[in-house]
Amino acid sequence: MDASSADPGETRAWPINPLVIIAIPVLNSAGTLERSLRSAMAQTMHNIEILVIDDASTDDSADVADLVSHEDPRIRVIRLPANGGKARAMNLATSEARGLGCRNGSERMNGPVAATRVVVVSAADHRFMPLLRGMLASLPQAGFIDLACLDIGLTFAELDWLGRQGVRVVPPAVHFGLAMDDHPPTLRSFLARPFLPDYFPGSDVYEWLDSDVWLQDVTVLDWYIAGALASGFAIAHESDRGYRFQAWLLSRDHINVGMFAVRAVAPQWRLWADCYEAAIARTGALVPHDQFALNQALHRRPDLATFLDPGCNWICDRGTPMWNDAEAGFCKPYPPYAAIGALHLAGPAKRRSYQIRRTGGGMFETYIVHGAAADHPVLTGPLDAVAA
Repeated sequence: MDASSADPGETRAWPINPLVIIAIPVLNSAGTLERSLRSAMAQTMHNIEILVIDDASTDDSADVADLVSHEDPRIRVIRLPANGGKARAMNLATSEARGLGCRNGSERMNGPVAATRVVVVSAADHRFMPLLRGMLASLPQAGFIDLACLDIGLTFAELDWLGRQGVRVVPPAVHFGLAMDDHPPTLRSFLARPFLPDYFPGSDVYEWLDSDVWLQDVTVLDWYIAGALASGFAIAHESDRGYRFQAWLLSRDHINVGMFAVRAVAPQWRLWADCYEAAIARTGALVPHDQFALNQALHRRPDLATFLDPGCNWICDRGTPMWNDAEAGFCKPYPPYAAIGALHLAGPAKRRSYQIRRTGGGMFETYIVHGAAADHPVLTGPLDAVAA
C-alpha cells in the first residue's frame, strides 16, 4: 500500500487503539524480515500494531511483509515509492500509527505511556555502588521518570551523591512480622519489593531494576510500562534459545525478578506478598523464595502478567551476548542477532570478563558493563575497586 493511497474505507480488522505500535523500517531485508515479524507477533502483549515501512526496497521485502500480514491483522505494510532514509520512514510511522504509543527504537512512546508517572527503583550497598552508577547512567536523561533506591549499606558520601542526582533513598524495613535484628539490610531489600508503593507513594507504575542491570536501549522501559498498563505486571521470560541448557527450567516457564514493572494499584502486589509470606513460613528462608514466590504467583495467574522477550532482561551469564557490528551493540548470540534491550549481570557476570564474538568475525574480551564496546572494551571489573 502506498502511503498516499491508503483507503480510508478499508474494512480490515485493525487493532482498535493498540497500546503499542512496533514500527519496522525496511530496506532490502527480505532474508530476515519474516523472522523479525514473527518475533513481534509472538509477543504476549497482543494489543499492538506492527507497522512495516518499506523504504523502496529493490528486493522482495514488501512482498514478504504482505505475505505474513495475511496471517495477522495487526500487521500493516506501507510501501514508499522512493527511498527517503530511515528518519523519513520513522516520521511516517509516527504519523500513520493508529495506536496510543509508538515505539520507533530511538525515542520514547507518546500517548498514555509517556504520560504515566513512573519511578525506577533499585537497591545497593557500598560494594554495588559502581554497578548502580552504571545503571543510572544508562537511563534516559530526559527527566520523565523518578528515581529511587533502597539503602542496604551505602556510605554518607554515596547517599549525598545520590541525593544530588535526584534519587530518593530510604532504608528497607522488615515485613511479615519478622524480627529486624535477624535480617541484615541486604535481605530486607528482598522483603521490600512486594511493597514498593508503600516506600515511594505517588507513582502510577513502579519499575524495578537490580543495580547490576543496565539499559542498552532505553525504550525497553516503555515496553515494561506498556505491559504494566495492559495487564498490571510486566516481566521478561527467562527462557531463550541463546541461553545454555539448565534442566530446572524445564519444569515450567521461569522469570527473573531483576527487572519488572507493576501498576501501583495492581492486585499482583498482594498475590506476590502472600506467596512470599507462605514460602517463608514453610522454609524459614528469605531467598531465593522472593523470586520463586513471584514465579508461583504468576504461574497460578498468567493472565495477570505481560511476558516480554528475554532480550528485555538478558541474563548474560546464561547466554554470552554477541556484538552486532552493523548495529554497534550487544545482541542475542544467534541470527538475526536481535538487539538486547537490558543486560543483567546476575551471578558471576559482574565478577568476570567474557570473550565476545562479533557478527563481522573475530572477538574481543570485556566486562559486559555500561560503556563497553568492541572499540572500547572494559577490562576492569565493576567490583574490583571496591573493598570487599
